[in-house]
Amino acid sequence: MADSRIGTEAIPSPVASELTPAAFIVASAPREARMGLLRQMLLSLEDATTDGHGYLMAKVMILFRRELLELDARFTTEQRALVDHALNELEHEAARLSPEPVAFQRGARTLVDLFALA
Repeated sequence: MADSRIGTEAIPSPVASELTPAAFIVASAPREARMGLLRQMLLSLEDATTDGHGYLMAKVMILFRRELLELDARFTTEQRALVDHALNELEHEAARLSPEPVAFQRGARTLVDLFALA
């Protein structure tokens, strides 16, 4: 991008690499680091506010869907059906008006462990 000018002072434009979205950084991290991030997000549910529960659950679901895209070919048809069922249960919990973080954590930890082993 070209410099923007205010008066006579040049203001440097941001470099494209500085605008890299966090999602890209997470996606390019090794699986072990991504699973660590998911585990930390699940631990954060314990201290989050009610609004924070919904926010964190939504973010976890996005990351789970992204992991599933990468790991899909490694699962048998039966395993994929179980993963889909678990994800649907988590989505149902996350979409509740007052989601239960303990129930979400339990199911999500199982998926994190499964994805980490795949």
